[in-house]
Amino acid sequence: MFFGKPKMDEEERKKWSDEIERLMDEDKTRAAYEKTLEFEKLDKDAAGYHMSYFYFMGECVREDRREAIKKIEKYVRRVPGDLEGWYRYGLLLRAEGNESEAAECFEKASGMGHIQATVDLAGSCKILADQFRNQAAGTLNVKEYGECNNRAVSLYIRSMALYDRTVQDHPGELGEADWQGYGRAADMMYFLSLAGEVKKVNVKDPESQNYLNLGLQLTSGKGNVKEQRYWRINAVKIYSQMEQAGWKAMAEYFRMSMCLYDCSEKKNQPMFVNARWHMDRIQELNGSLSEEQRKSYPEDFADVTELYVKMEKKYGKIMENRLRAGKYPDLSEDYMPGQAPAVEECRRFTDFAEAVRSGAPVRPDTSGEPEKKKKGLFGLFR
Repeated sequence: MFFGKPKMDEEERKKWSDEIERLMDEDKTRAAYEKTLEFEKLDKDAAGYHMSYFYFMGECVREDRREAIKKIEKYVRRVPGDLEGWYRYGLLLRAEGNESEAAECFEKASGMGHIQATVDLAGSCKILADQFRNQAAGTLNVKEYGECNNRAVSLYIRSMALYDRTVQDHPGELGEADWQGYGRAADMMYFLSLAGEVKKVNVKDPESQNYLNLGLQLTSGKGNVKEQRYWRINAVKIYSQMEQAGWKAMAEYFRMSMCLYDCSEKKNQPMFVNARWHMDRIQELNGSLSEEQRKSYPEDFADVTELYVKMEKKYGKIMENRLRAGKYPDLSEDYMPGQAPAVEECRRFTDFAEAVRSGAPVRPDTSGEPEKKKKGLFGLFR
């Protein structure tokens, strides 16, 4: 009878792993790889965590992402209590486009206390919600539409709950892409409430229950002003968190989007004046952005600026007539209570308003073609 090699004891395994990590931190990649090969001879699966890196990145070996995933999968089976292993497994699955299984890995790591895994789980929920939303939009089957839409809404809610928990417990942990995901989830929920597509949501996740504070069931619809109000206030809160975390221009993009939804879905024409204020505020904040943000934001928020241009053709004259009559925007409901800035704080807007009132010709803002973003694996391995 044949027996496999006995597993290396935990203390010894950690010593090997720590030594490899030390070599990686010192940029001694070749030495780390050779050490991993030695480790692999002693306990093949235990060495899988490190070997997955080399295969995925193509360092010292030919790049083979499938092999990388196999290595890390065997590792988490060998060491199921390693939260970093589950987190890396999730990152590799995400990089290969398997968001659903990546979310399961992030869920495991998050449950073990991995903060960044919680953030990535929130991102996964948002990505999967978008997928279900697109699936709903692409079907003519009423039952499938309802199922996909409800799953999308539940995932948007879960995403916001996870992001909110992280903001409350670990301020500063969310990065730029995370804040965009958080904002997009809130933005979509407000839009869905206005469009009457938040029909019925069964919320079983405790985090989502606490977040909503509306019990186990949320019922909404196009005529349900109460729920529309709830999701708008919720969005306002999130954009305030975003601004306080330093993402001011991003917050204004989302506030502009919120006001544009009011114009298009609620037929609240005066809100286009607010949208114009936020658009001008974005332009003023452009100087505070990094070079990379100035390149990426036009593409990241192209849908918002396109909607603005569309609404301007429809409501631009109404906006100008309101300004000529001295009716400036009321920003109080676009911000948390007591946080709304004075209209005059946006000099670009007040200059525009004064020009309209004086009868000077005004031209609509035009946005250039957004530059394409380069995609990469920045931050994949920390």
